[in-house]
This record gives sequence, structure tokens and C-alpha cells, in this order.
Amino acid sequence: MRKINNKKNLATSALKTITPEELDKLIKEVSLRLEEKIEELEEIKSGLEEKIKERTKETEEKAEDLEKSRKALLNILEDVEGARAEAVQERDKTLAIITNFTDGLITFNREGVITMINPQAEKMFKAEESE
Repeated sequence: MRKINNKKNLATSALKTITPEELDKLIKEVSLRLEEKIEELEEIKSGLEEKIKERTKETEEKAEDLEKSRKALLNILEDVEGARAEAVQERDKTLAIITNFTDGLITFNREGVITMINPQAEKMFKAEESE
């Protein structure tokens, strides 16, 4: 008990030894330090906000670039699909002409192998395209 009372007495006596002027001075020093820390934190906050703005702008620019690329790729895809459809139509027209050609027609590749024979040539040579 005495130790506790002694500590209380020490603390009480330490407080009693501080004059009001010293207390005011101490409060002003602590206040100044707090204000300095607040300013530091505000500078840090401002810097972070600036970095966030920059990165947000960069992200938005990248998103715009990606959207432009996506649109360009979709346009290319549409062009390719259109070209493919035209090629299929031309192939079908050509096959229709060859199939309905009144003369026999046989095509060979560079090795001399038959690659196509129309129905009239099949009749003339009594062969089938599958042979």
C-alpha cells in the first residue's frame, strides 16, 4: 500500500511542481507538434490523391484504347466473315458452272492427279469422282 501511495504522491507532487506557465508552454509545444504532424499527413494525403488521379487517368486511357482495339477487331472479324461468305458463294457458283458444263471437264494437280471431274466427263470415261 505504501508503494502505491508513494507513487500517487510522486505523481501528485510532480504535477504540483509544474507552474501554469510551464504547463502552457508544454501545451503549446504539443500543439505545435500535432499541427506539424497534421500538415505532414495532409501533404501525404494530397500526394496520394494526386497519384490516384494519375493512375485513374492512365486506367481510363488504357480502357479507351482497349475499347478501340475491340471495335477494330470486331470490324476485322466482320470483314473476314463477309469475305468468307463471298468466297463460299463464288465457290458454289463455280461448282454449279462446272457441274452443268455441257462438255466433260477434268482438272489435275501438279503431280498429275485428278482433283475434279464433272458429271459429263464421268459419263464419257465411265468413272466416278470418288475414284
